[in-house]
Amino acid sequence: MLVGVSGISAASAAATYFNVTNYGAVGNGHTDNTAAFAAAIAAADKAGGGEVYVPPGTYAFRESLPRGGASIQLNGTNPISLIGAGRNTTSLVEQVKYQPLLLDLDNGSIVQHLSLNSLKYTGGRVLTVRANDTLVQYDDILGANYVGPIGGGTAPPNGTPFAVYYSGPLDAQPTDPTYNVGNRVLDDSIYDGVNNDGFSFAFQEEGEIANDSHLGSRLALYVDKDVTVLDYTYTPNPLCTTVAENGFWITAPSDQILIKNFVSSGAGGIIGGPSQTGMSYAISIVGERLTTSGNYRLAVGNVDGLTVSHSVFGPDNFLKFYPTTTATGVVVSHTKLAGAMFLGTQGVPYAAVDVTFDDDRFTPFVFDSDPSATFVLATAGATTVDISSGSWDNKSGGFSSGIGATYRVKDLAGYPG
Repeated sequence: MLVGVSGISAASAAATYFNVTNYGAVGNGHTDNTAAFAAAIAAADKAGGGEVYVPPGTYAFRESLPRGGASIQLNGTNPISLIGAGRNTTSLVEQVKYQPLLLDLDNGSIVQHLSLNSLKYTGGRVLTVRANDTLVQYDDILGANYVGPIGGGTAPPNGTPFAVYYSGPLDAQPTDPTYNVGNRVLDDSIYDGVNNDGFSFAFQEEGEIANDSHLGSRLALYVDKDVTVLDYTYTPNPLCTTVAENGFWITAPSDQILIKNFVSSGAGGIIGGPSQTGMSYAISIVGERLTTSGNYRLAVGNVDGLTVSHSVFGPDNFLKFYPTTTATGVVVSHTKLAGAMFLGTQGVPYAAVDVTFDDDRFTPFVFDSDPSATFVLATAGATTVDISSGSWDNKSGGFSSGIGATYRVKDLAGYPG
């Protein structure tokens, strides 16, 4: 028996390697490959798991499979790796309008080195994952352009055509959250053109998103727990409306979320929402950079424990507080920003906001329409702001008047007085 350096016999390796072309797949861009891929995946599952390899080529899909309706499904009982020859050379293309391309229900699965394309024919969701301990890496994920109405109108069949959709368990609800665990999205390029969540990471625990670039609408962290986002580059898609400027959106109740080195040419993100009543906990934003001026924001709703540190908001970009109840335990440190706004929600004051600014730099800004103060209150509520050990470059700035507002300023270099 031949044994390689890995200790795996040649016979064993052959038994766990399944080339889709041996099951009838043809990468010519027009032959339907739905049945061939299903056969290769079924063979791998029957063998106890293994690698389903897709050689260079463009593989078309025009049928849906039972159970999930997608053209490709990883839904066996053993871990399957769907591996291409490279995202620039192996392309899987959904050719049916609004139809999902790939559904992954397989714990421990891997999807690597592929271009997953629902863009060319306005397909449905590109990648849907409802499993644990999966890895999606080194892929190009091209979602469909769909700029229909938000919150009304006619939605396409099969729901919003997310580029990437981690749905969580079937029974997951915000009021009683359950989670999928250990999923990772690494080193991918993501495109979408929808007026909604382009990349939805919902009901995830101990998950990681890292080294990804995203041109499209927002990254949605929906009711997550112990999730990390690292080195994420976000660019709004001009095809979308203002949804595409959100950056990220953390939906309550989320807990222990770390976003580090998030670079956005749109908004910084939203923590909670202007009408959400739930509470998020222990949110950390580290090293965020807003690269575009033009009155973009990092918006804060209901939260108990938020740190924003070592970030650069750029000119005209503010921190915005608009909880429906409270935002407490907020610390902003070693950050460069124009200032902060404290706003009620639809004219209704919040209960309380408590925030400390420590060793921050308040930069000059110019607004065409908004008030010119560095700290602005408008129909807010009980607000306590501590500002210490920073520099004040915004000589035209200052404090707006506000009922129930307490500002404490100390050790602030360059404060205009």
